[in-house]
Amino acid sequence: MVRTFRHKGIERFFLSGSKAGIQPNDASKLNEQLTVLNAAVKPEHMNVPGWKLHALRGELVGHWAVSVNGNWRLTFAFEGEDAILVDYQDYDSEGRWLCECTIQHIPEDYWQIIWMADR
Repeated sequence: MVRTFRHKGIERFFLSGSKAGIQPNDASKLNEQLTVLNAAVKPEHMNVPGWKLHALRGELVGHWAVSVNGNWRLTFAFEGEDAILVDYQDYDSEGRWLCECTIQHIPEDYWQIIWMADR
C-alpha cells in the first residue's frame, strides 16, 4: 500500500486524479503504475515488462525506480510492505535528478549545478 509521498503533484493525482503537477501525457501510465504500486508489498512487484524496474544508488540507495516516459521516473522505497516516499522525477541523460523534491541531504552547491543544467 502507498503510505507516503514526496511529490505533491503525484499525491494529488493518486488521491483525486488531478493532473496538475504531473506531465498530462504521463497520466495513463502513472495511473497504472500507482495502482500496481498500491497493491505491491515488495519492490519486485513493480517488475512489469517495459517499466525498467531498477534499484537506485548514491543519495537514493534503498529506493527503486520505474520508467514513466522519456526521462521521467516514478521512484519509491519500501518500509515493511508499504511503499513510501513516492516521487515523480525528471532524470537527465547524464544521470542528474532535475527536480528539487527528489534528493535530501546533499551539499547546497549541488542544487546550483542542477538548476543551471535545467535552464
